[in-house]
Amino acid sequence: FVIDERNVDTVLIAGPLSDKHFGLVADLALLCGCRILAASRTHRVGGVEPRGVWESGRPLVELTAPALRAWQLAVKRAMDVTVSAVGLVVLSPLLVALAVIVRLDSKGPALFLQTRIGKAGRPFKILKFRSMIPRAEEQLETLRETSVYSDARLFKVRDDPRVTRVGAWLRGTSLDELPQLINVLLRSMSVVGPR
Repeated sequence: FVIDERNVDTVLIAGPLSDKHFGLVADLALLCGCRILAASRTHRVGGVEPRGVWESGRPLVELTAPALRAWQLAVKRAMDVTVSAVGLVVLSPLLVALAVIVRLDSKGPALFLQTRIGKAGRPFKILKFRSMIPRAEEQLETLRETSVYSDARLFKVRDDPRVTRVGAWLRGTSLDELPQLINVLLRSMSVVGPR
C-alpha cells in the first residue's frame, strides 16, 4: 500500500467519490491507523465561511456569514462617531453654504429624505442635499417610458429634466451625500462597510 510505503499518517479525501468508494478509502485509512480528513469542493461559497459541525450523528458543513467580534464592532462604531463628528464640525461652513445654494437655486427644502433599507432589513431615512425639483417623485411615472432600462424595476433617464442646475453639480461631485454624516452619527449608516 502507498500508505505503508510513504509512512502516511493523514489521508485527505477530496473530489467527487461515490459513497462506496468513499467507504473503501476510509476503511483502508482507518485500518492503517491514519487520520482522515474530507475536503469540501470549495472553501468559500457565495461569501459564506464553512465550519464543520456534528448534527444528529452526522458530520455536516455549516455555512455562516463572517461576523465582526464585539471589540471589532466597538472599534468600528468609535471610528464612525469620530469621523462623522469631526467631519460635521470641519465641514459645517461648507454644509451651510451648500444648503443656501440649494435653496437659492430652486424652491423647496435643502435636504432630501428618502427611505432606504439598512442592516437586518430595517428601514431608515437617508439624508442628502436635494438635487431635484420639489416633488420630483410625483413625475416618475410620466418619465418611466424614457428610462434607459427595459426592466420596470429599474429607472434612469439621461438628462433627467427634474435635476436642478446645482443638483447636477452636487451629484457630479458627490457633495449631495455629505449630509449622510448625520446618518452615520445616528447609527443608520457606517463610514466603512454596508449600510
